[in-house]
Amino acid sequence: MRRSVIRSLSATGLFVSVPAAVFAQSAPAVQTTPSDQSFIERLFDAYAAEFNPPPPPPATQTAAAPSGRLPPPFPPAPLSSPPWPWTDWPFNGTPSLGGSTPNSEGDNLMKALSGTPAGDFLKDNHIEIWGWVDAGFNVSTSNGVNGNAPAGYDFNSNTAQLNQAVIYVERLPDTTQQDHIDWGFRVVGMYGTDYREVTMEGIFSNVLTQSNALYGYTPANFYFDLYIPWVGQGSDLRVGRYTTLPDIEADLDYQSVFDTHSLQYTYDPFTQFGAVWSTRLTRNWMVQVGLNAGNDVAPWEPDARPTVTACLQWNSDSSWDNIYVCDNGSNDAKFGFNNENLYEFVWYHKVTERLWMATEDYYEYQIDVPTVSTIPGANPALCPPPATECTAGVYSSTLYVMYQLTDRDYLGLRNEVFDDMRGQRTGFASWYTENTLAWVHWLSPSIEVRPEIRYDHSYNAAAYNNGTKNSQFAFASDMIIKF
Repeated sequence: MRRSVIRSLSATGLFVSVPAAVFAQSAPAVQTTPSDQSFIERLFDAYAAEFNPPPPPPATQTAAAPSGRLPPPFPPAPLSSPPWPWTDWPFNGTPSLGGSTPNSEGDNLMKALSGTPAGDFLKDNHIEIWGWVDAGFNVSTSNGVNGNAPAGYDFNSNTAQLNQAVIYVERLPDTTQQDHIDWGFRVVGMYGTDYREVTMEGIFSNVLTQSNALYGYTPANFYFDLYIPWVGQGSDLRVGRYTTLPDIEADLDYQSVFDTHSLQYTYDPFTQFGAVWSTRLTRNWMVQVGLNAGNDVAPWEPDARPTVTACLQWNSDSSWDNIYVCDNGSNDAKFGFNNENLYEFVWYHKVTERLWMATEDYYEYQIDVPTVSTIPGANPALCPPPATECTAGVYSSTLYVMYQLTDRDYLGLRNEVFDDMRGQRTGFASWYTENTLAWVHWLSPSIEVRPEIRYDHSYNAAAYNNGTKNSQFAFASDMIIKF
């Protein structure tokens, strides 16, 4: 749940699903028939093999033709993964229309299961089980519980934590063909401190709204996909709890380019429960429309209300430019658990083969927000006296500049401006700037580290160190181990 409930701890897709495959030299294949080794031994061998890749093929060997994507005129993938967490510019609500293939070999967990009855069943049905464990720490000029807030997500200062342990069970529909209907699904479970940002009212939400536990669990996604190739150049219907459609960053850390998160991302909605229809109109254009119960609220909750989403994406022929305009959710905008109406603009642009930039800009708001909250987990607003209710809006703009150093490394610079006009998101009526410099390094195709330095400043209030400082510096890092 992205709101300033993270300050109260004292007593806090779909991205294009392209699992990180291999570096330039693939790891040797793990034995695919049962042996005398235990499951744990086979899993260990799968990780060990990543650090001992075979020699490169002879220069005269003909490279295999690329697969897993519709041929031209479908736009090419703009990036490589690794080092980036995805190969296509990220968007949610649908698999990549023209670029999604059924699960096959899988990651280390699936390799360790290979040759067993369970592993063979999963592989034969194109079902994959995978995930990651992400732990990190921070050193900050602020102190104590909630000392780093409203910065996200390392809200506790000078501490280490399990950010998230995540497990996926999924089947990807085959959208690289146009001759039959296909289907897919995804179920994602998340445990860790980051559950606080992902909580949906009505689904295990009491752990946050009533117990305010440091660690908790949430089923971050559970949805069904139906791919229909004959509508436009491919269409998908997604039904269930899915990630909201726009956003460059991701709560599911393996798909995010930084360790910490921008204020912009920390305080916008995360998931919706409903249905979204996506159609690729042409090679360049995609449209999405949806109906859901509102941001971060289950349909059976009193706060639920019919909410419309509508997005339009344009992708250049080369994929070096991508523009995504999105009405993330429109309804009456009345005060609720996270009933934000959100309007967003995202632009990705490759400058060179190694350098790209992106900008995300939005306005979000609620109306009739009281000065004293009547809903657990929903923040009040700092309305001008003598008003007891007011409209609470946020303007935000974030610029990312990203440079690939090697096949295993990239640098990232994030600069943002965030104006919380009534303090309903962060707890302080102030505008902020945040600047973060990060280095991401892959130790192997399944293990990455993400150190960064960050500077936050609040201009109209002492928002940091529990309301005593206008600024803070922090060094943070995490390690993600994928399985």
